[in-house]
Amino acid sequence: MVTSRACLEHIPPDVIQDIFHESYRLLKPGGVACHLVDHSDHWEHNDKSISRVNFLKYSDSFFRWTYLNSLNYQNRLRHPEYIEMLHKAGFRLVREEHKVDEASLRYLAQMRLADRFRKFSNEDLATIDSLLLAIKD
Repeated sequence: MVTSRACLEHIPPDVIQDIFHESYRLLKPGGVACHLVDHSDHWEHNDKSISRVNFLKYSDSFFRWTYLNSLNYQNRLRHPEYIEMLHKAGFRLVREEHKVDEASLRYLAQMRLADRFRKFSNEDLATIDSLLLAIKD
């Protein structure tokens, strides 16, 4: 079994993909990977004046300035991207749950998104928590 709780969002996407591939390689058939992901803007945790999806309005080049301190890194991946990465590593998803934040949905209706997030539905963008349970067949 491989598990993580509220840490994948702090890891660059290419490293996550490597972690998923290596997890798949190491697990025996029937082995599982369970990941809990916090998709919210972590600045909101301490500053309630901003939305839980506030960081989706910034381009990657601008947002890069926010994590000059590597301990502050957030990858901003959305729920479907994690699912795609698990599938790409060979896993079969057996359970997925996600929480859509209603206040974030309302905020998104008036927010200008960074280009890279425009391909997602508002529900995917407002998903703030995910549970992903995948199995190696």
